[in-house]
Amino acid sequence: MSSVGIAYKGEVQVWTDRIKGKIVPPRGELGGWTPIFEVEGSGKTLAEMTFQERMSVTMRRRPLEKANAWLGERLIASDR
Repeated sequence: MSSVGIAYKGEVQVWTDRIKGKIVPPRGELGGWTPIFEVEGSGKTLAEMTFQERMSVTMRRRPLEKANAWLGERLIASDR
C-alpha cells in the first residue's frame, strides 16, 4: 500500500492505492521487496517486469496523480 498526503491552506487530503499479489520465492534481479512480490494476474514478480510494466501497476501512480490534480485545482483557484 502507498499513501500520499497534502496539507494546503488548512485542507488535508490523503490518497491511497495498493497492488494485489502474493509473496513468492525470490525471482528477478532488482533489490528490495520487488523479487518476492508477484503481481496478481501477471505471473511475474515486480523484479521480473520491465520498467513500463512496473509503472503500469505501481501503487504510487494513482495517489500521486490525484494529489497533483487536487493541488493544481487549488493553485489555479488561488491565482484568480
